[in-house]
Amino acid sequence: MENQRVRLSKALLKEALVRLLETKPLDKITIYELCAEAQINRTTFYKYYGSQGDVLKDIENELFAMLETHLVESVKGDEESLASVLRCLDMEQRKFLVLVNATPDQQFSERFTPISMPACSATAATTRGSTSACFCAKAATPSCARG
Repeated sequence: MENQRVRLSKALLKEALVRLLETKPLDKITIYELCAEAQINRTTFYKYYGSQGDVLKDIENELFAMLETHLVESVKGDEESLASVLRCLDMEQRKFLVLVNATPDQQFSERFTPISMPACSATAATTRGSTSACFCAKAATPSCARG
């Protein structure tokens, strides 16, 4: 288990990377720039990560773990569990959109689509087939809206 200082350092680096990814692609972000944005020493960065891509993968894994937790609840099919998934996505919308745009070769979108399909289908069923209510459309995965 990570202590509070480690969690804080990683959180600062992840937030800094998200901010930087809103303005430039991952391959244009230097470790120096990321550390300056996070106000963390480069030695601290290398203690936890090997590259900017490692930080991005950590953000992705964290978001998927959270989403999967909410999706397990949504399989019940009740409105409250589905609302929980939607709230989760809404709260993390910025990170999801940054990941969709920052991940090379659509890897994030491809990983997102299979786990979102059951919940998307449930959403469409509860909204009488309206694909506009499909939460995964918010994350720029149009293939889900067709499912």
